[in-house]
Amino acid sequence: MSALQKQHPADRFLALTFRFGKWLSMAGIVVFLAGFLISLSLFLSSGSKFEKPEFVPPNSNPSSPESEAPAPTPRKQPRDKFKPRIEAIVQAYKFNPQAVGIIQQWVDAYDQDKREDFVSGMESYLGDAKAWGENSKTRVDFAQVIDSYRTEFNASVMKERSETMQNAATRMYSMAFLGGSAVLFLIFLIIPVLLQIEINTRRQQ
Repeated sequence: MSALQKQHPADRFLALTFRFGKWLSMAGIVVFLAGFLISLSLFLSSGSKFEKPEFVPPNSNPSSPESEAPAPTPRKQPRDKFKPRIEAIVQAYKFNPQAVGIIQQWVDAYDQDKREDFVSGMESYLGDAKAWGENSKTRVDFAQVIDSYRTEFNASVMKERSETMQNAATRMYSMAFLGGSAVLFLIFLIIPVLLQIEINTRRQQ
């Protein structure tokens, strides 16, 4: 009678279960590593980056639905931090003097971290428009240019907010998946050890 036939049926079942459990555990560990790497990459890449609008010559880029984004509502009373730069813009491009107060209200409607972006971006945007007009010998309507800049900037702000919300959800799901993967990893790591302990115990008995 062979050694396999002498074994108790329960021992043979445990032996087969142990062999199957080892392969199952190896597969679980591989899945865990793959899931861990994917979740980690999603977690690290889920950051948003704000992009200030750049001037594009007319008829070179079709307008998108995002350009119709509404302007933000004013949050606090206007401040004079950017007033000298706004006055310089109004003088340089020959806007109506009342434009100083209007642009100041635009600036103060944004969060603190976006005000400098708005003013510096406006300076660059108008400067690029002026340079394009001079090079192409085209008359530029700077009032229309500044309105276009504000519309594009609002669209960029809304896009960043939307991406921030999406990235927050991605990070949450990634962390949940990482936690679940760690639990499964421990389970699949312990299964072979428990099965082997059970087999050794039965053999000693």
